[in-house]
Amino acid sequence: MNRIKYNSLSIEQKRNICTYNEKNKGIKQKQLIIYFTKEFNLDQPIKSSTMSDVISNSTKYLNLEDGDTNKKRLRNPMLPEILEDIIMNFVHLNMRQKPIDSYLIKN
Repeated sequence: MNRIKYNSLSIEQKRNICTYNEKNKGIKQKQLIIYFTKEFNLDQPIKSSTMSDVISNSTKYLNLEDGDTNKKRLRNPMLPEILEDIIMNFVHLNMRQKPIDSYLIKN
């Protein structure tokens, strides 16, 4: 069975799209899709909904600091302190070579 392969754009690629779009104000979305599918050497064309989302969030992508561009997503965890606790528990259990079960993760 053939699986559908999806394109996943990095934040740096999204920033490139936004910068190019800012410099070329009159360019159409279809032209952006064709250009950046070739530019990023993608197997399949970028979906129009993806391109629309990138363009509509261009202020977010353009205002990012350079260190944040290595991420895949802009979204942060809903409860970062809980995520930090889970990671710390995982690290401590791993160092003591204890099994990790779902009870620890749920609590």
